[in-house]
Amino acid sequence: MQERQTTNEETSLTHSNLMHSTKKYLTPGRTALLFFIVAVCVVYVYSVISNNSIYWPGLLLMMVLYSAIYYVGTVTISKKGVKTDDMLVAGRSMPIWLSVFTVTCTWAGGGYITGTAESVYSSGFVWTQAPWAYSISLILGGIFFARKMRRYEFMTMLDPMEARFGKKMASVLYIPALLGEIFWAAAVLVALGTTFSLILGLDFSIAIIISAVVALAYTIVGGLWAVAFTDLIQFPFMFFGLFLVLPFAFAQVGGVGAAFSHYAANMSDTLTFLPPLMGWKDPAWGNYYWNWWDYALLLVFGGIPWQIYFQRVLAARSVNAAMWISIAGGILCALVALPSALIGIAGYNAD
Repeated sequence: MQERQTTNEETSLTHSNLMHSTKKYLTPGRTALLFFIVAVCVVYVYSVISNNSIYWPGLLLMMVLYSAIYYVGTVTISKKGVKTDDMLVAGRSMPIWLSVFTVTCTWAGGGYITGTAESVYSSGFVWTQAPWAYSISLILGGIFFARKMRRYEFMTMLDPMEARFGKKMASVLYIPALLGEIFWAAAVLVALGTTFSLILGLDFSIAIIISAVVALAYTIVGGLWAVAFTDLIQFPFMFFGLFLVLPFAFAQVGGVGAAFSHYAANMSDTLTFLPPLMGWKDPAWGNYYWNWWDYALLLVFGGIPWQIYFQRVLAARSVNAAMWISIAGGILCALVALPSALIGIAGYNAD
């Protein structure tokens, strides 16, 4: 019996030493470098087998950025430690300046950016509802819900439902919440895959897989802290990168003035943000008037009950901070859509 106990202790000690050695060797920097090398090799093998032409400068830059994102996420959590509060709500100690960026990125992702440009291009401003509707939803969420949710220190969006109606009802409500998150994540990944396939020449499926693996890796390792700091890296690239594109885009369509004039002449009925006051009587609108209001109300009020939003609100340092980061995020969310809308106008003239 004593020999068996000694053997178990030795096995446990050996396993512990092995884990310690692995952790010591696979540092965040080495892991990020390993990801970069493996990803480049996979894409190279794919390009040889499929005979696809890959835009390597852009691809290498994307891999460097992904590696940096993973590195920042893992280093952040290694300094702060791994606890349940840190993983879910960042220990309720996230600074305001960081919270504003990550709340903005709740909506201002790939689907939001490309969707805004596509909607302006194909349907005009009046049907481009997501930018202002999601902005209003963040502001309303901050005013009416953020402070109370933070005051009671809930961990998830469904905690108040469980406290009021019980675990069974919370379990039922979990299903649509989960489906919503899955479909939203799918929309973001599709936007990334479409962008990378067009710009880099990368296969649509390969681009989605690489993006999903990176996002899962740093989220599993670092939780909300990792997500927040990667948002901090991605947001300036996204925001200023979109503005950087504009001069080149408009230069290809005869300049800003000519592009706006051509767009306004052909999309004159869609240049407002609201439909006509008596739109249901307008032959050009008819029942589409009610569809417009249906979509608008869906986006404004349906943009509030999301776990990814409340997760960031609950990570705020104080009750008032929870409200103000949501309001500031709503304002920034609208600003981020501005270059996307201009790209949509340029795209309309390029057709």
